[in-house]
Amino acid sequence: MKLKVDNIKDILPKDLLQVDSLPEDPAGSITFMAQNEHAGIMLQVYMVGAEEAMDYDNVEHLIHCIHNTVREDQALVEVDNGLTASRRKFIYSIVKTKLEEGGVQYTVLIHIDNDDEALSILIFLSEMGITGQRDAAVFEWATRQGIVSINDRSKWMVDRYVPDLKRGYLMNLSEYEDFDEAFPEHPLSRGRKIIKIITESL
Repeated sequence: MKLKVDNIKDILPKDLLQVDSLPEDPAGSITFMAQNEHAGIMLQVYMVGAEEAMDYDNVEHLIHCIHNTVREDQALVEVDNGLTASRRKFIYSIVKTKLEEGGVQYTVLIHIDNDDEALSILIFLSEMGITGQRDAAVFEWATRQGIVSINDRSKWMVDRYVPDLKRGYLMNLSEYEDFDEAFPEHPLSRGRKIIKIITESL
């Protein structure tokens, strides 16, 4: 049985509420939003043609493409693929963007194979309130562990896929999934949880 846009409604976290779509939104899309003191979330679900979907089997190609297209205020955080609960291929990416007003926004894009089309889930997750708390806490821990220091931060911002990549803005140590449990309301933790819910439910 093919997936439908509406399949998403009953599996999302309950704080994500459906809102009216805007005229410029993709045809047939549905949109959900949530906000608390830690994160602002907007999630949009729509169909795209199979030719528009990311290559489900080629993680390396997607990593290469993202590295070549991100702006100076953006960085690749994660790319992965696999099979959903109904054995459909999926692939996703997480890219972060530095916000002018402070903090960061994480953009998650998931494509799930739907025969001659793909179910596309686009999620924007922004830091709210006091930003950078996860970074600061993990940096302090990494300092105590001798991983980084005030004078040597070379191991703090390192691309997880191309460690010798030289850019001004990269993923940092605090953004690894190892720290999600300690910061469950952080937008990146929320993003990964939503990915897990979707891929383990559809």
